[in-house]
Amino acid sequence: MMKKHAYLIMAHTQPELLKILLKRLDDLRNDIYLHIDKKAADYPIDEIVSVLENASYTLTERTDVKWGGYSQIHCEMVLLKEAVKKEHSYYHLLSGMDLPIKSQDEIYAFFDKYDGLEFVDEDLPQISETALNRVKYHHKFYGKAGSLEDLLGVVAVKVQKLLGVNRTKAYGNVIFQKGRNWFSITHGLAKLVVEKEAWIAKVFKDSVCGDELFLQTVARNSVFREKICNPNTMPEIPDTRHIDWERGSNNNPYVFRVSDYEELKASTAVFARKFDLNIDKEIVEKL
Repeated sequence: MMKKHAYLIMAHTQPELLKILLKRLDDLRNDIYLHIDKKAADYPIDEIVSVLENASYTLTERTDVKWGGYSQIHCEMVLLKEAVKKEHSYYHLLSGMDLPIKSQDEIYAFFDKYDGLEFVDEDLPQISETALNRVKYHHKFYGKAGSLEDLLGVVAVKVQKLLGVNRTKAYGNVIFQKGRNWFSITHGLAKLVVEKEAWIAKVFKDSVCGDELFLQTVARNSVFREKICNPNTMPEIPDTRHIDWERGSNNNPYVFRVSDYEELKASTAVFARKFDLNIDKEIVEKL
């Protein structure tokens, strides 16, 4: 039986860039699961998927994804639940502003070589207190820094601290973990995450930016913990994603330019984030 990979793509903007991403993933070995944010009302979906000639694709339920909210986790769960209906060797979560920087044959060779490892990012040796606060308190209000929602959220957390609130105590010996939300995981872990949906909702419903905690926490507290691979746990194995946070700003990764072409070509990673046609179209075309 042919080994197949599932690509779970979350997109909300730049349809032309998404077209390019889909073309790069258009391989008989790939199944593509595509979520288009409900807010993108005029998104030309039919035109975009028409570029696919070899890969199968599934358009999932469209949801309104909001920064910081549980809707981000819900969106990932929608994609995973659809994808695990068929067994795949690996499940890759990408945004519509990511691109593969290796050929499909090179990508398959990479994951064949490290078959069975779970490429889940973690902030080791342990989650910071700041990150733990995302799930430790009830976050009914959240928003961009300086917004009214953000200010209300800050006040609400201060009140909960005074009252001694700690939601994590209700979950016993669970080890919470945090990392970037983009992953490449096996069918076993993907299936477990889907099976834990009710628990995930219970724990992370009132969290803020819980999309960077839920999958890491499930993996770290499972039989897959010894297989978790990232630069902290297995530094000898290349990272799957080339992301530049140092040149980024406001907690956003740097957007690659054509001047970064040689850096991207030399990278041992198989995917890169992020790209923006409005900032530099040439690097996308050159890749």
